[in-house]
Amino acid sequence: MALVPYEFKCINPECRGFHQEYVEVLERDGEHKSKCPECNKKSQRVFSKVSFSMDFTPGFDYGLGRHIETKMERENYIAERGIRKLGC
Repeated sequence: MALVPYEFKCINPECRGFHQEYVEVLERDGEHKSKCPECNKKSQRVFSKVSFSMDFTPGFDYGLGRHIETKMERENYIAERGIRKLGC
């Protein structure tokens, strides 16, 4: 039995903790349901943004619209043209 932390928020507008987020540790394969610690009514699970990074792969770079062979070539192309990288 693996336990995993899940994020929830209260959806009861009459509660002091309305839309306040909290974490509850539940079984990974169990039901992901929780009750607000303030009002003891049904809460909604919150899905956080996912963050990841990818390593460079040679080939056509759709973001730049051209074929790039190396990571350094890509970095130089970006720097020469003053292209900004956007964070997610």
